[in-house]
Amino acid sequence: MFKGSVYCRRWKHEEKKHRAWGIRYNVNGGTIIRKIVADTKEGAEAELDRLKEDHKNRLLGVSEGKTLQDLAPLFLAHKENQGRAMEPIRVRVETNLAPYFGTLALDEIDAEAIDGYIQARKRGGVVGATINRDLGVLRHMLRMAVRKWRWLRQEPYIEMLPEGGPRDRELSEAEEALLLPACRVDFRPLVQAGLYTGMREGELLKLTWDQVDLAGRTLDFPPTKRGRKRLVPIAEPLYYVLARLRSRSGGQGASDRVFLRADGHPWSKWGVEYHLAKAITAAEIPPLRFHDLRHTCSSRLKRQGVDPMDIQELLGHKSMSTTRGYIHIRTEELRRAVNLLAPSTNMTQELVAIPSESRKSA
Repeated sequence: MFKGSVYCRRWKHEEKKHRAWGIRYNVNGGTIIRKIVADTKEGAEAELDRLKEDHKNRLLGVSEGKTLQDLAPLFLAHKENQGRAMEPIRVRVETNLAPYFGTLALDEIDAEAIDGYIQARKRGGVVGATINRDLGVLRHMLRMAVRKWRWLRQEPYIEMLPEGGPRDRELSEAEEALLLPACRVDFRPLVQAGLYTGMREGELLKLTWDQVDLAGRTLDFPPTKRGRKRLVPIAEPLYYVLARLRSRSGGQGASDRVFLRADGHPWSKWGVEYHLAKAITAAEIPPLRFHDLRHTCSSRLKRQGVDPMDIQELLGHKSMSTTRGYIHIRTEELRRAVNLLAPSTNMTQELVAIPSESRKSA
């Protein structure tokens, strides 16, 4: 605790009266410090206020001039220590946020600066849901700057953009029969893996042979975004796909990627988007994202009677509410479900027709 006050020192020299103002203060009951600081009381009070503010800043850890660029490595290291999947977080910090906010002091990242970022991303054709994911990471970074490192006194308010609701696109069996033959030969196994595992695109692109247990028919994926590790069973159709890829891999080591292009280079995110769009055009089916294969897998499992808890475990979700967003039940299936309701045995009377308006008026 900082305690202080001002005092006046008076003396007489050569028959003249002199006066100076000083301050006395101590921190946490320690040694009292006294010193003359000004010729006026106002000056001494201003100096005492400055020392109080400096002490408060040191107590809070507020650091003048710290930028988002300074905060980024600490934040990324913190998230990595938590066991989080780092690629999406690192991309948002290093590729999206740091280039825009990197040179600004943390206390300069206010509502106006954040709105400028939103408008810049919109001009680049980025949709609201993607911008919200960036804003979520930014909010977490600034919150950690306040609570953990105490580089800020208060985080700014960040308002999320409205989103268009959950996406319900999935690949039908008829569309699958058109899409797979239209895929490039070296690209088709990646699409099949997305359909039969429900894994994220980034997880499949980084999958290595030391994570594939063909004998045990499991894929050993790294921790999810929530830090939980899990084994994913290999479906029968995918087993034969992976077995063929393994036989073709020849002398490749266990740390080599499973899904490679024909030239031996790993697939990139942009390469996946390009070749998927090309296959969709050739198959003449509605637009589809690679992430929609994840929705397709979960919905097919649900239609086969798999328990939603098992689907949640397979997809690596923390909550069932997230999993429900991936399970799409079609109207026809709901109609078949309600038709299973047997009629009551005591319904002996027929429904009475509702009289029309003309009969009422008559």
